[in-house]
Amino acid sequence: MAEQKDMLSLLNAIEKPIHEVMVGDASCPDPIFTWEDINKAENDLARIARYYIVKNNIGQTKFKELFKQYVEANGIRCSKAENMRGNIRNRLKKETMTWDFFAGHLMPVLGLSLEHLDVFFVDRRTNELIHISSLDTNDHPPADMANMERFAKFSITATDGNNKVVLNAPGGKNDK
Repeated sequence: MAEQKDMLSLLNAIEKPIHEVMVGDASCPDPIFTWEDINKAENDLARIARYYIVKNNIGQTKFKELFKQYVEANGIRCSKAENMRGNIRNRLKKETMTWDFFAGHLMPVLGLSLEHLDVFFVDRRTNELIHISSLDTNDHPPADMANMERFAKFSITATDGNNKVVLNAPGGKNDK
């Protein structure tokens, strides 16, 4: 009888770890985040990043591979790369995330580029939901494009074979 109690206490002691292994995602053996971690984030960008990472089974090993691809594609020195990876990993674990980190550091490492942005605001006075999309900016060009020059944020000079090509933001100096 004493042996039976000892066996039952041993089984009870290992029940929880066995349960955790059984419900774990076999495709991601070394997760950075779990589904439970998503709601622990304190802002939307951190929740979005965690959701993407969990949904796409990006664990520690896959993240290292993605980072290695990013470093190689951008010609970053090994000494700088190790420091960058550590900084990104540490920043990723924080409960909040800035737009600069999300769009400027994390998205490129994950191989993502911004296609468009949808933002939802709540007007505190009326509780009205306001939706703004970056796609909307293309729908209604300003009547006076000459005044748009001040909004041009970039200018890219490239070559197309032997020809020089200058690309500006809409309404830039070379946009006619």
